[in-house]
Amino acid sequence: IPSTVESIGFFAFKNCKSLTEVQLQEGLKSMSQGVFEGCTSIESIEIPSTLMSIPVYAFCGCTELKNVKIPEGVKSIRLDAFYMCTSIRSIEIPNSMVTISREAFDSCVNLKSITIPNKETKLEDYALKNCRYVTIYGYTGSKAEAYAQKYSLEFVDLSNKITVKFDPNNGEDIIEKDIQNTTALDYTPSVPTKDGFVFVGWYKDVDDITTEYKSGAQYTENTTYKAKWAHVQMLGAQVKAVVNNHSGIRFGTKIYNDGDEIVEKGTLILPYVLLAEGEALTLDITNAAKSMGKINYEVNEQENYVTYLGTLINIPSNQFDTKMTAAAYVIYRDKAGNEYTVYSQYKNSFTTVNKLLGK
Repeated sequence: IPSTVESIGFFAFKNCKSLTEVQLQEGLKSMSQGVFEGCTSIESIEIPSTLMSIPVYAFCGCTELKNVKIPEGVKSIRLDAFYMCTSIRSIEIPNSMVTISREAFDSCVNLKSITIPNKETKLEDYALKNCRYVTIYGYTGSKAEAYAQKYSLEFVDLSNKITVKFDPNNGEDIIEKDIQNTTALDYTPSVPTKDGFVFVGWYKDVDDITTEYKSGAQYTENTTYKAKWAHVQMLGAQVKAVVNNHSGIRFGTKIYNDGDEIVEKGTLILPYVLLAEGEALTLDITNAAKSMGKINYEVNEQENYVTYLGTLINIPSNQFDTKMTAAAYVIYRDKAGNEYTVYSQYKNSFTTVNKLLGK
């Protein structure tokens, strides 16, 4: 919408369910009721600073709306402006905000945090109706704190706010958790993924695994944890030739020498039935055949990786249908001298000699 447009009328884009992106330019001064109501595909919106008020039902029912940027200059959010915006998780209110009207964020059930820095910003009754898990960030003695007390919502004083960040280092968004000074953070971040890599853990210093994140720790300063990745990947399996009614299975692994020192590498192989449901194959599991990767199948000096094979041999023909699984393991030493082990599991769960033979 060009900057020459100063106003948008009633229900202008109501129920445009295929509308995915809207750009509102500086110069827009007013929007009427229900402008984007029911636009269920819009994911983000940036309000121009020239818009004084976000009107009634403006984004009502925009269920995919995740990111809302409200700049300095906006003074009010009207009734049901963000009603049922169930994908919004956090929102920051500018200092210029005077009033957040009744039910402005009604039923934003996934809203976890709202930051209100101006002590005089007023939240009318039920402004955060049905936002059961929201934390209000503001200052002691503010109207925001009074609202939190009235509706038994968690309140964090911004002067004591500590932010703990988790950077997945894989192209995804950084996760932020806000707590009060000296307060424990009881939180377990989800395990991120990265193609061709194995996740090691969350660390303040990825070169020192003793700095690992632990749920329940207390903080006195802003802290960032980064995901540590091991550049190793189990590639798949192949079958050896059948000789005298015996064969074997080889599991290939690709490992890059672009991180911590590699102390030992190899492959663990085991009948799949010996693993408990959901159990991962590790060095601690007994009866696993351990095939150390002492001989490299392929060496690529230009890209700095090697491929090695873990092999189980002399499988008799009456065991050709036995389900076998495997995991590559690499023992690393980080730059602080600490050793740790990384596992890359066979991604297809299991295979058999006959399956690899195409039978």
